[in-house]
This record gives sequence, structure tokens and C-alpha cells, in this order.
Amino acid sequence: MEWFRSQLARFTAEEWSAIGVLVTIAIFILGILWGAWKLWRNRERPPPPFESSAPVTSTGGMIGRDDKLAELSQVFASKGANAQITGAAVRGQGGLGKTTLARVFYNHPDHGGQYGAKLWIKADTVENALGDLLAKGCPAFDVAVPEQASLTQAQAIKTRIDTDSRKWLVVFDNVDKPPSDDSGEAKDARRAFDEIKSLIPRGDHVDVILTTREALGFADFETVDLQVLSEEASVELLLREAGKEDVSDEERAEALELGNELGGLPLALEMAGQLIKTHGQSFAFYRENLIEVLKTRPGDAEDYPDSVYGAVMLSFERLPPEGQEVLKLCAWWAAEG
Repeated sequence: MEWFRSQLARFTAEEWSAIGVLVTIAIFILGILWGAWKLWRNRERPPPPFESSAPVTSTGGMIGRDDKLAELSQVFASKGANAQITGAAVRGQGGLGKTTLARVFYNHPDHGGQYGAKLWIKADTVENALGDLLAKGCPAFDVAVPEQASLTQAQAIKTRIDTDSRKWLVVFDNVDKPPSDDSGEAKDARRAFDEIKSLIPRGDHVDVILTTREALGFADFETVDLQVLSEEASVELLLREAGKEDVSDEERAEALELGNELGGLPLALEMAGQLIKTHGQSFAFYRENLIEVLKTRPGDAEDYPDSVYGAVMLSFERLPPEGQEVLKLCAWWAAEG
């Protein structure tokens, strides 16, 4: 202890004063560092990535649509130069693969992989759109999903997306403009259509894909039109779905004839290929039966082209009686799909 006191006595008053100043400065600096660390620790962190799943619509990858994937990408890349554009409307008749194109873009690492948050909304009815937006959108913001879906609650989630810091991809699948007549049913359909439109997020950070048959009522969307597949792509899709990789020239020619009969429609081609794979028929056998089935097509069955109708009916006729009854019951409960 005496030694310690003797060491302290060696410092003059001026030296003690300098030491005090240095200690004060050190404490001040430590205080600044401590405060900065607390601010960093409590900083506002960006929301975590979020994704709702897209439907599985095919057993394999997409064939013959690479140019349309690139077209979708170009629409979104040009949004910055055109503030009037909200997104892309994938347009085409039933069976052309609108949902498949949107799904592939959604799941593709080079396209959908660039987004911090993604939502897939089934929008064939306003009830489905409300339910999907709330069920899938609320978890993106750590908000409890309400037991009863309402337009006001869904619009609140849409507003959150509008102002969120993440880059969003939102798909509204199967949106179509309602009829324009003055019937009560048409008025209700138009009201529902307007409600669905009110749920579409907007902003430079939000890319939206609509799948639609007509794309009417969406002036702020660039249209991406789908056509039937080329003969080469049709044959490739048929062979893949039928599980036939190495085929003879004769069999390939039969596949080409069937692909032409099916009109190059991806949905019909996939169904035909799967039926051939399951039951082991030839392409020629399927084509002959398809022609007979199409003779029985009802005159009011206009939702899908002939080839899709024929593919469905051939698949239906291959089911056992109890399977046909189950499908009839399902069709009665959900006549609109």
C-alpha cells in the first residue's frame, strides 16, 4: 500500500488534471460507441422474404413458351420507363397454358427468384380472391388471418403491399371481365369484378401478373398473348407426357397427326399424353377415338375448344363407373370449375 501511495505522489497537480481530461474524453467516446451500438441493435430491419405456393399444373417443365417468359420479363424491366404500366396480362383462350406460364415465371429462379415477397391469388371469384389475399397476405406482415374475410380487410393488406419495402410479385389467376348486359346477374358480376380490381397492388416495387381470357378492363397492363404450340413443340409435349422418348418415325408421324387434331393446345396435349401413358394406347388409336367423341360435343360447350373437350371425355370414359359418379358429383357441386 505504501508503495502504491508513493507512486501516486509522483504525479503533479497538472499531470493529474491532464489524466482527468483524458479519462473524461475516454468516457465520452465510450458513451458514443455504446449509444451507436444500441441504435444498430434496435435498427429497423427489412421484412424477411415471403412466398405463397403456386399451384402445380403440369408433371414437367414448360415446352414452347421460352419467348413468352422473356416477354414477361421485358414488361417488368420496362416499368421504370413507363409509370403507366402496373403489370402483365397473360391472355388466351382456355387450354393455352396461361396459368402454367405464370406458374413457371413465379417459380423460376431467374425470374421469380428476384423477388423478396410473392403471392399467388386465385381470382376466378371475388370470394376466392378475398380469401387468398387474406390467408396468404396476412402472414407476410405477421398479421392474424381473420376468421371471416371482408373486402375492407383485404384492401388493408393490399395497402400494406403498396407501401412495403420488399420487391413483390403478385399473380391474380383467372380474372375476366363480366358481361355487359343489364341483368341482375351481370350487375353482380361487374360489382365483383370491380372489387377484385380494387385488390390489385400498385407501385414501382410491385410486379403483377394477371391470367385472363380477354384482358378487358385492364388498360394499365401490357398484354402477353398466347397462341397454340408449334407442331414441333406439340409433338415434344405429347411424347414427354406419354413417356415415349425413343420412338420410330411412324410413331412420331402419328404423334404429329394427333397434335394437329388437338389443335396445339397444351392442356389437351398433356391430357392425351397422360391417357396414352396410363392405358398404353397408340397415338393413332387415341386420334380415331377423339374424332368419334367430338361428334357428341354439346352445342353449348363453349368454354374450351373441341380438343380439350375431347381429351376430357376420353379420360372420363376410361374411368370405372364409381369414378365417373364421383366426377359427376364434383361437377354438380362446382359447376363453374
